[in-house]
Amino acid sequence: MGIKWDLEAERSLWADICVRDFFWFVREAWGIDRATAPSFTPRVHKPICAWLQEKAEEWFASRLDKSPNQKFIALLVPREYWKTTLVDAFLLWCHLRDTELSTYIGSETVTQADQWYAPIMAIMSGKDVPYSHFAWLYGCWEPKARPWSGSGCRHAARRDMSIKDPSFGTWGVATGLTGCHPDILDLDDPTSYDRLEKDSGWFETVNSHVSTLIPVLKANGLCVLPGTRYGDGDHYGRLFRDWGVKSVVGMPFPEHERDAVRPDGTIEVFYMQGKNAEGNPTFPEQWPISRMRAAEKNDPLKFAAQIMNDPSSSKFNPLTVEQADQCWVAPEFVPYAAMHYTIHLDVALWYQTRQARGDDSVIVVAGHLPGRGDVYYTEAYGSNSWRGEDLGKKLVLTVQKYRKLGRRVTMITDEVAVGGKHAAWEALLRNYFTDANEPMPQMKFLQRAGTRKTKRMTEAAGYWVHGHVKLVKGAPGLETLVSQMVRIGAPGGKNDYADASADAFHPEVYVPMRRLGKSQDDAPARYPGDEWLKTGRMTDGAMRRLYDSSVPIDEEVGYEPI
Repeated sequence: MGIKWDLEAERSLWADICVRDFFWFVREAWGIDRATAPSFTPRVHKPICAWLQEKAEEWFASRLDKSPNQKFIALLVPREYWKTTLVDAFLLWCHLRDTELSTYIGSETVTQADQWYAPIMAIMSGKDVPYSHFAWLYGCWEPKARPWSGSGCRHAARRDMSIKDPSFGTWGVATGLTGCHPDILDLDDPTSYDRLEKDSGWFETVNSHVSTLIPVLKANGLCVLPGTRYGDGDHYGRLFRDWGVKSVVGMPFPEHERDAVRPDGTIEVFYMQGKNAEGNPTFPEQWPISRMRAAEKNDPLKFAAQIMNDPSSSKFNPLTVEQADQCWVAPEFVPYAAMHYTIHLDVALWYQTRQARGDDSVIVVAGHLPGRGDVYYTEAYGSNSWRGEDLGKKLVLTVQKYRKLGRRVTMITDEVAVGGKHAAWEALLRNYFTDANEPMPQMKFLQRAGTRKTKRMTEAAGYWVHGHVKLVKGAPGLETLVSQMVRIGAPGGKNDYADASADAFHPEVYVPMRRLGKSQDDAPARYPGDEWLKTGRMTDGAMRRLYDSSVPIDEEVGYEPI
């Protein structure tokens, strides 16, 4: 007689294996092998599963110890590495370990979050046959007498009916998450390129939203952040800089990101890039080298963010982080007295659509060193909430500060406005200067609109690369300027500071290098905007001080020494 197979014993064995080992839960209970083969690759995905299980077991252990510490983990891997599927399975596996958990899945919109939740609901109800064996191993979790919808449920495995929060729920960034205190939050890819094209302030919206999740999550809760990068201003970039990274496994961070890893860090990260250090694909089953080359050629910025998980790594960036780092100089080495200064504006406050999407109104100050062709950015200011009078007063105060230090301010630039609005803006600025009894420097309006804007910033980046840009260490606003310059053309990236700063290299503003030796090229520079000094309401001593730094300070002028 043949041996009779004990199907119940097999079921019991696999049920126990899958509870103990998340990797086998994904393969057998979830059924990913049967549903997605051959894309599911143990070489790539088993380390991810092992890391998720390790983090879960640490979390469950801390809950037993009554630890009030929240745990934050980030699965940061390239697009199409099955991160959403693995995290969905992970959330359900956690419910096997504790059926009373409350878990919320979030994304850009509730509709998107419902799509992430739908596979969990199908597998719990046993409707994902023939792929999933979950219902066979653990029974059908679809309740007969409780609501069961696409936006949340209390599954049949829950026994404690006093728990207010559902077993699973969903939320979107735009709608927020209030009135609940779940054990687990899963915020999966809250950003999309479509959203960034419509709303350049979306990064700030998401970053602010992530901060609001801390009081929502239970004091001993778990927050899971699966996704890919979109830009250095996304929630990963902000969290890594502000909260710090406790640990990184999988692959090391890029060199310029490693400062975020520190002992007091909060977030634990599993990190992967599409290529390893030798340039070979890490997941060739999904991203062979031929597909990678085509993707990089088609859109190098998206490739750097979505496949390499390093938005600053594109070789097509006109200015790299490393090149920008070479531009910083200490204040004591800045030749303040030898330069003349121009001030560059980017005014968003006249355009409600620009302000609504998060654009700032900006003031950038640039010092020009005669004969050298060097531009020193000495400070910059910006705000999304400035009104006309706020910007005007800040501009007047900036000009006054430089003049009191004996520094020559020769020009203010701004963008040509549609419909001639810039003429009214200039008249308003003149009123602000007149009210302050301060002569207004020459005003010049330049064309920045359309595709020309990106071209101007790219051309300006060439001066940075060539060493003609200097950044004063510790000066306000310059970190923001650098952040925008190294991401020219990045989707959803703000460019207000970079756009304004590019005016410093406009032909009507910039003073290029001069040849050494005796020639007409060595004649004293005639700076744009000097004409206003001839009719300004200043004493002769003040006029001489502005033009000739060798003239002693006139006591009646009252200028401070530099």
